This record gives sequence, C-alpha cells and structure tokens, in this order.
Amino acid sequence: MIDPYVDRETGVLCNRLGLTDAAALQGAETIVDASGCANAQLSLPGAGWFLDWSQLDPEANVAASVAAMNGNYAPLERVLGPVVIARHEA
Repeated sequence: MIDPYVDRETGVLCNRLGLTDAAALQGAETIVDASGCANAQLSLPGAGWFLDWSQLDPEANVAASVAAMNGNYAPLERVLGPVVIARHEA
C-alpha cells in the first residue's frame, strides 16, 4: 500500500511547510510544540471538523504511531478519536 501522506522520494510526511528532510521537519515540529501552537484548536476549512490537539497524549501518540507503522491502526484511531471533533459538536 502506498501512503498518500508520505513523500515517495524521501519517506517524509507531507506537510504544509513543504519540508522533505526528516530532520528539518522534526525541528519544525519541535518549534511548533514548544510554542504551544500544537495545543490550539484547528478548524479545517470546508471539512466540517475541528482538531483539538490538547486532547492528545504525546506518549500514547508515539506508541500508536509505531503500531500504525507496523500495520496496526487501531491504537492510532483510539488516540486520535478525542482530537477530532465534528464542527456541529464544537
């Protein structure tokens, strides 16, 4: 299965910054996390969903992400469930 969210040439997660270097992306994520932006609610225009990152447990997210990389998506679905809020619920 080809992951549509990963750059096929570099294996780096596609991102709004256009970064294709894993170290650069990790640095950017660290800056965002340190600034507190990762805990803000994000509204996805036209999508009908809010993302409330304050509900995300970082350690559980890492473990769930590793499980997903190994083909087990259930833990990731459980971890991300509280993060995703339908617009009509918010």
